Amino acid sequence: MLKMKKNIYNIYSALCFTVLLGLVGCNKDEQGIGEHPYAGGKEALGIKLSNKSPLPEAAFPGDEVVFAGKGLLAWCKPELNQYDFEFFLADEKVEIKTATDTSITIIIPGSVSSGNTYLRLKGQVFYGPNFNVLGNVKVDHEYGLKTGTTGPVFNFLESNVDKGTYYLVGGFNMVGTVRRTKFAYVNARGILAELNSSRYLVKTPLLVSIGEGGLNSRGQESLSSLSYFNDGGALLSGTFNQYEISNTTNSSVYAATNNITVLKNNMALDTMKVRVLPSRVSPTTTTISVPRFNGGTLQPIIRSFVTADGQIIGKPSSPEEAFDILSKLSGRTHHVITGVVVKGREEVAFADTTAVEFHNLTEPEIRYYISKYQPYDKAGAYGIQ
Repeated sequence: MLKMKKNIYNIYSALCFTVLLGLVGCNKDEQGIGEHPYAGGKEALGIKLSNKSPLPEAAFPGDEVVFAGKGLLAWCKPELNQYDFEFFLADEKVEIKTATDTSITIIIPGSVSSGNTYLRLKGQVFYGPNFNVLGNVKVDHEYGLKTGTTGPVFNFLESNVDKGTYYLVGGFNMVGTVRRTKFAYVNARGILAELNSSRYLVKTPLLVSIGEGGLNSRGQESLSSLSYFNDGGALLSGTFNQYEISNTTNSSVYAATNNITVLKNNMALDTMKVRVLPSRVSPTTTTISVPRFNGGTLQPIIRSFVTADGQIIGKPSSPEEAFDILSKLSGRTHHVITGVVVKGREEVAFADTTAVEFHNLTEPEIRYYISKYQPYDKAGAYGIQ
């Protein structure tokens, strides 16, 4: 009996010791926590802008639109036209006409575009639905090109002589009901220029050759880009290997090109005369017209650009050429254009332009860079990795 009481006493002592350790442990943890870890957060404002569609769902500038909300009267006095919150449409602050506890009425500004809506109160933002702003756009039934083109228009260029008139280039064969091969000239009213007009001295400008025999085949050519040089000439690129050099009523004469060429201001091919030496086929010396631009690519060109000073900088072939290029870039800003084409079931192409600014470089710095890094495989004679 005495032994049993002793065992009960030992168990009771052990339980008391365990409870005491638990109490001590809890107190120690409470002292270690210190301040509340979530204290200091922004107070809930009790306001909300609903994602429900507003009334009306779309409106013109100047119209009133009602958006649903919650808890608005706690932060405004509509009768005094006092609002602690601001309403934004497409990131533009708009006028609040009135508000209730569950709605807010705004007036669409004259210059705002469609976009998201939100309330801003005490630095907090409460988003609502997207809203469509209607515009005064309508079909101009007097526009000359009633049916458009039979293929895509990839690029257009306003004439630098006759403002309001435009060159269209692309993959079309017809403009309206009139045949135009990838190249057309229209005024601001969509009136198509006649062939051989003063600003469009070409008849059927494009031709592409396919097959080993060079079989001429229409329909595969296209134009992707057209831009002016400072002297008024134009750079044309796309998918074509012949361009019209002269024409008569029933026929045209073509000159060989390789997807890119330079045109005169009237879009006629910029040519020069060259002598052709005698041969077995032609025993006499003759003179022919050839494109002045002597260059091209084997693959189609997605887009071409003309730099501000009319120069396109390539890769240097020698230390002297690298020095000349880097000297021209020194202290100036130029643009690096990167193009990407991904071909699969569909073709995806895009280009991006990066402005690169050079500090003023001394001659020793340029020569050291060339001797150490030998940047002959880099366009512009430099590399940024």
